[in-house]
Amino acid sequence: METTHRPIDSKTDLKIYGLFPNVSYFQFAASIGEVALFSHWEQAHYAVSGANQIETLRIPLTHDSKKKDPIFWEISYQHKWLREHQNAWRTAYGKSPFYEYYDYKIWDLLHQEQASFKSLQESAIQLLLPWLGLEELPVIDLDYEKSRQYFRSINNTPYLEYSQVFENKFGHRKDLSVIDLLFNIGPECASYFRH
Repeated sequence: METTHRPIDSKTDLKIYGLFPNVSYFQFAASIGEVALFSHWEQAHYAVSGANQIETLRIPLTHDSKKKDPIFWEISYQHKWLREHQNAWRTAYGKSPFYEYYDYKIWDLLHQEQASFKSLQESAIQLLLPWLGLEELPVIDLDYEKSRQYFRSINNTPYLEYSQVFENKFGHRKDLSVIDLLFNIGPECASYFRH
């Protein structure tokens, strides 16, 4: 079923982008033929479909990083966030059809404990693109003003629903990380993004 994505404004722009950007972000990237990285807009969180509610999983940053431009953010590993995220994924997606096929490959990357948020983000996107059927898309950096235009354009991209683990209980949940799509439809991601 095709629905129009909710309006995006300056307060919600950032929800679509983070360590694992949401599905709408990749739909728009597929429609224009490029994946954009935003040096000034990164968010150190992403959303997954929990058993009771949508959960926002945060990546803790070092104290000094919070005062810096996102391109200079450094991740803190003092807090055991990797274990917390892994447990949240297991609860959210343990029963999804493709969870066990992809999760350990993503965790191999996350357990490398890269210090730079931007480096981890780029590595994660490069890891995901072939699984999403988008490996041919170039990855580019956008400045602040082009990023704002990009976000506004996402609003005009139709959102396609897909099967989700808790859909019978909650209906379709939007604005989730692309890992939700990956764990639920796996190899069908390529045809999903061709619609």
